[in-house]
Amino acid sequence: MFIDGCPHHETAVERLREAARLAEVDLVIEQHRVADAADAQRLGFGGSPTILIDGRDLFPAPRVVDMACRLYASPDRRMAGAPSVGQLVELLRQRLAPA
Repeated sequence: MFIDGCPHHETAVERLREAARLAEVDLVIEQHRVADAADAQRLGFGGSPTILIDGRDLFPAPRVVDMACRLYASPDRRMAGAPSVGQLVELLRQRLAPA
């Protein structure tokens, strides 16, 4: 999920595609624009961009109802506007790996 003008939306989508390829998981990426605070509340928006798998946030965080950007802690403890490919690969494997 993303808001208009989010500078990290496309980066997050590109990294998610690359992570799915590296994790060898089939993933359909649906992009949903969050239009207003009511949308944010209804969709479980965690800031832009928010990445959900089966309705669950890959990076659980407090929900926001304002139209805000989101920051992710990188493995080296820096803050970034999108999760790293490595972080995404690890979480995709955990959530979507065959049993």
